[in-house]
Amino acid sequence: MEILWLKMSLNKSAEIILKDCMNLKRNESCLIITDKKLKSIGNVLYKNALKITKKAKIILTIIPKAHGTEPPKYIADEMLHYDVILIPTTKSLSHTKARKNASSKDARIASMPGITTDMMKRALNVDFNKIKKTNKNLISKLKSKNKIKIATKKGTNIEFYIKGRKWLSD
Repeated sequence: MEILWLKMSLNKSAEIILKDCMNLKRNESCLIITDKKLKSIGNVLYKNALKITKKAKIILTIIPKAHGTEPPKYIADEMLHYDVILIPTTKSLSHTKARKNASSKDARIASMPGITTDMMKRALNVDFNKIKKTNKNLISKLKSKNKIKIATKKGTNIEFYIKGRKWLSD
């Protein structure tokens, strides 16, 4: 029963990632790049991508020694042909030329280095539309202020100036 619940929870998280976060559409393509340590998460994302689009592919890559190591050339080349790219890998591809080149072709990319099934269950299985609405509300209240002060009963007492700052909801 626990395994069934985990599977359902992971599928729900994958659906949220694909639909709410990445806005994957039926007529778009989706590439999942993963490695042997995170292949199970990559597979969940791939299977759920196929529920939205028939243009989905999963590629297994090697685990490099460091974050920011360029992927193999065939993967970098492949990244140039997809609308949405999900990268659940052990090491991050965020700061690579391959990611930058795919972004310049308007790919929507989510790098997920070190993601775990626990992270997917707890942190991704949320109502992103509600969070977006809350962020928009907070920004509307804060953007006209000059200073923010945070003080707690446990002793936190910090203030910082925000005048002239550009607010971005994320």
